[in-house]
Amino acid sequence: MSPLRSFVSALGLVTALGSLQAAPPLVRLLPEDAPLVFALNDIPELIKSSEASPVVKMWNDPQIQRFFAPALEQLQWEKAMDEFKQQTGYTFPELLKMARGEAILGVADFAFLSDAEAQKAPPFIVAVDFGSDAEKIEKLLVETSRKQKVEGKIQLETETYAGETLYVTVSIPAKKEDDANADDEASQKSREPVPFVWTSVDGVLLGSPSLATVKSTVDALKKGGLDSSLERAPRYVRLQEQAPGHQVSMLVHFPSIVPEIEKAIAEKAAEQKQNPLGIDPTAVLGILGLTDWEDLYFTGRLDEDAAINHYGLTYREERGILKIFGMGSEPFPRPSWIPAKWDTVSTARFSLKQMFAGLEETFRALSPAMEGLAQGYLAQFGKQMNVDIKRDFFGSFGNEVVQSQFFGSPATGGAPDILTAEQFYALSLENAPALTRVIDGLKKLGGPGI
Repeated sequence: MSPLRSFVSALGLVTALGSLQAAPPLVRLLPEDAPLVFALNDIPELIKSSEASPVVKMWNDPQIQRFFAPALEQLQWEKAMDEFKQQTGYTFPELLKMARGEAILGVADFAFLSDAEAQKAPPFIVAVDFGSDAEKIEKLLVETSRKQKVEGKIQLETETYAGETLYVTVSIPAKKEDDANADDEASQKSREPVPFVWTSVDGVLLGSPSLATVKSTVDALKKGGLDSSLERAPRYVRLQEQAPGHQVSMLVHFPSIVPEIEKAIAEKAAEQKQNPLGIDPTAVLGILGLTDWEDLYFTGRLDEDAAINHYGLTYREERGILKIFGMGSEPFPRPSWIPAKWDTVSTARFSLKQMFAGLEETFRALSPAMEGLAQGYLAQFGKQMNVDIKRDFFGSFGNEVVQSQFFGSPATGGAPDILTAEQFYALSLENAPALTRVIDGLKKLGGPGI
């Protein structure tokens, strides 16, 4: 064989191997400051481990199915799943099993919140690695889209970008009889078409309401990811280190979200009259403490013997909402008086005293006039009962909270029902006599009927 033919053969082999290379980690398709990402790291592994997990076994138990039946019936779950199979030819689990790798749902930029046009096609992106089955999925979606077009349910167009075919579908909402004569702006807006754009690149199925987002994601995918991607962001790296081996994760990055919400609030506030209580709408998020929030995170894993999850919120300073609803740092209480036979029990450290202090601080910052008005009402109410509401009510509780649910009596023979489960709450006390005075005062105010 001549050197030239050898070179050409080698070049062809390299090209063929290059075309078979696996897609890059999908998290590389999102910027390092992505506001939102939900990821499944390995769908086949997740399906395999979940099928043998206690959670799925419990869900498949006939008694559990009966327990959740009323809620699922309200959600019309079975109807939705039947329609899904009718449209695609597959059940949702069957379609999910075709995935060969990971999947992500993310938002690249939250600036659309203050852009009326962008809100019609927000920059959400869905990416699923179907590997060798991508062509099968693409064929299925094309056939389904063409069928829906013939039925008048969608508009369907195609566009070629970077050598790939983009499918642009726009749903056509069915016009109700009640809307036949409706010409008002709200009615017209509610019937505006909802776009969805999708394509398949190197075994990865991409979809988004935004054509620009799909195009930019195609570019990122073809070059192996963004230069400054979420994969290298310290917060994402820290999440992988904190929960190694997780199968599911979610990250909400507030520094990329809150400024856009503040911008939208400011634009709306500029069109309105000044609040009579002196509340500045543009300062509300800061006073509530959201400007100090960093990341809300969650990770989960299903194994044969356990379901493990980690979640939390990172922040710079505890104030506003976090101070009002903050949990104690001590170990959770384990009261000895709780019977082992109770159906479900959860415990927490939560202080009503701290909650009230947080409310005072937040209301004072939000509107001194409103805080003074509220304090005046409380003082007047307490005077009628001859108590100090802050001291004798909020100050009487400890920081131990117990919550339990009871799903039905075995003697009835009926299946428990999630919608009628009984609730039980218990809170620890530090000053029972003071709380008793408050309760007695409430009874006197309420009259003989209480």
